[in-house]
Amino acid sequence: AALSTNDASDCDNLLAGPFPVVYTNDPIPQHVGFDTESVPDAPWISKEPGPATVQLSTMESSLIVHLSHCRNGKVPPALVELLHSRDVVKVGVGIDDDMLELYRRLNLVGNCRFDLAGIGSQPDRMTGLKTLALDLVGVKMCKSKKLARSDWSLLPLTNKQLAYCARDAWAGAAVMDVLMQRRPDVFGIEEIMSLVNAQERSMEDIDQRARSRKQAKIALKNLLYECKLRGMEFKGRTEVDDIEAQRSIDYLQDALGVLKPDGIFVFDPVKLELFDDSYASS
Repeated sequence: AALSTNDASDCDNLLAGPFPVVYTNDPIPQHVGFDTESVPDAPWISKEPGPATVQLSTMESSLIVHLSHCRNGKVPPALVELLHSRDVVKVGVGIDDDMLELYRRLNLVGNCRFDLAGIGSQPDRMTGLKTLALDLVGVKMCKSKKLARSDWSLLPLTNKQLAYCARDAWAGAAVMDVLMQRRPDVFGIEEIMSLVNAQERSMEDIDQRARSRKQAKIALKNLLYECKLRGMEFKGRTEVDDIEAQRSIDYLQDALGVLKPDGIFVFDPVKLELFDDSYASS
């Protein structure tokens, strides 16, 4: 069952009522599938680009919060509390990117984030939700680019949009459920909570590092362009024959290395256990 709302009081009641598996006063930690949909930056859409919906899902139910039309611009308090909680594991693919957008646009803080893309990922390729759903849950997910790029600020959303966004959050919950059943010693909620909460950065820190990295990239690009204009001889893509310029280039490259995204935990796809060198770049 999928439930959609843009009313803060409805959301509070749903999280406490027909969505009991997600958030209760029970001290036993829980997990939810998490995803967002955003208004695309497209000329045919008048709404400002940015997060439009938040989807939360268990195996039984999905809740879609229509942020674009929350009454009086108020984000439901229950959603704020759930995202902030370190007692509920939020699972998804590319989850830090989604959480960062929510933080930047709506000042929502997401804690206890577990990225499923690390299951069987490679250094140059992260595992997608479509692959995980097929391999672990046995569900074939057809991804529609047209729907993904549709206007998520519509009120109400179409049935196809509701099914599309609820499904992705459900798939995250379903994949996690299978992992917990197969390897409870690795993917048990307490084990994942311990792993994630010991490593994850705050959203404020992730935001600042991302902004600093962007500035360093721009500075490096401008510096290399300036070197070309000045007629410096390049020995490589970022190696020049000027000592001072090279020192600045090296400094910026070092900064980019320090500020690179932390990455995600990587697990063996067969044994479903954490690799020793497990924190790979995303």
